[in-house]
Amino acid sequence: MPTEVSRRETTGDCGTISYKEDGGSFTPFAKVVDITPNKITVPKVDTTLLNSRATRSQASRTPDYGEVAVTILVTAENSALILSWIKAAKTNIFQVTMDDYEWEGGGDNSAVEFAGWVQDFPPLGNKLEKDKAVEATLTIKIDGEVELTPGTAA
Repeated sequence: MPTEVSRRETTGDCGTISYKEDGGSFTPFAKVVDITPNKITVPKVDTTLLNSRATRSQASRTPDYGEVAVTILVTAENSALILSWIKAAKTNIFQVTMDDYEWEGGGDNSAVEFAGWVQDFPPLGNKLEKDKAVEATLTIKIDGEVELTPGTAA
């Protein structure tokens, strides 16, 4: 999946992404510009017996919660943090709070929480400037279920 990188001012966000380690509290680390939700898939396995002539049978397996792509505003500080997670193959608990996004049955400040690790993040090199952030997509592989917390009623 190619990653688009573009410059923008550090204002005009629509949410926040936070992380926590080892049962601590959530620490915000980037402003969210956009989010592409995960897709849950359930793999199947063929369970047909070789001596069976009737029909083919299949069974479902453990669901895969996929990946979530979060477009964030990247600074030198949060870029270093994200790269440290990649180098350490670190799994964190992430929380994405969407300030201007309304989930069905919820309103502002709806949040999703999940465990996962950074699967894809573009090398930004010299694209970071003082007082500006680079918009980049952070792809996180989800490890387990995704928990939705609806915000205030619209």
